[in-house]
Amino acid sequence: MSLYDYHVFDTVVRQGSFSKASRVLHVTPSAISHIIAKLESDFGFPLLSRNRNGIHLTSDGETILSAVEELLLCEEQLNQEISDLNGIMSGTVRIAAFSSVTLKWLPDILASFKADFPQIKVRVLQGTYGEVASRIDSGAVDLAFVTDSYKPADGVELFELHREPLVCAMPKDFVTKRADSISADEMRGAPFLHHSSGVVDEIQEFIEEFDVDTEYEYVLDNDDAKLALVEKGLGICIMPEICVDEERFDIKALPITPSRERHIYLAVGHSRFLAPATEEMKKQILAYCEDL
Repeated sequence: MSLYDYHVFDTVVRQGSFSKASRVLHVTPSAISHIIAKLESDFGFPLLSRNRNGIHLTSDGETILSAVEELLLCEEQLNQEISDLNGIMSGTVRIAAFSSVTLKWLPDILASFKADFPQIKVRVLQGTYGEVASRIDSGAVDLAFVTDSYKPADGVELFELHREPLVCAMPKDFVTKRADSISADEMRGAPFLHHSSGVVDEIQEFIEEFDVDTEYEYVLDNDDAKLALVEKGLGICIMPEICVDEERFDIKALPITPSRERHIYLAVGHSRFLAPATEEMKKQILAYCEDL
């Protein structure tokens, strides 16, 4: 077995098919199939199941994938260290982030980083809170933007980046007792827009703590989709202030009382053994958030 074989396995899993992996790796699908079959023969158990809907990891394959990702990460770190010793900053940095950070912060961060380190590749994976947490825990990414709902796995270090208030987005004609805030009592009974991740985050904690007996009439994971429905008078939603765009959507947003905040952290996997490119991206993110 070679490291290339592990690269092939990792690529097949990420692309979801042999044909897509073959295009990424610039080899034939039959070559991909041969390598996977060889790995399965050497290991003594199947890694992938195949059906009409594509390929899926077996339970043994899921266990092996985690170790393979660790191995490929070590290879990437070694290559970056060699490049750094030769005076060439190169490599790949993998980042996971949820939608508001991807939209509001990453464009500026990535543009600045690209100007400073044009030879470093950056891969961004956007997902829900749960998906982001899973990627940093498994080693699929080097850095991740997480919130208080994330419980760090062994070897993951957290750096606090920002605190922001939670607000309630509502239709323009929604009546509140005060002009500068909305209470939990005033939210009860209103149609509510929420996300489907299943993660107990700061929003869910507020709802449960103050017994906001609200029917989740619409369940959406996209912040803009929520605001579009709010604009049409179809409900209200609690979200971090950074997510609310009152210029694009004809809505109003008020701080909630009692007040609550979302804390955003940078999760760093294997922080004691960061590759040079990842270390530079970490510094870039921390510097950017100091000015927020």
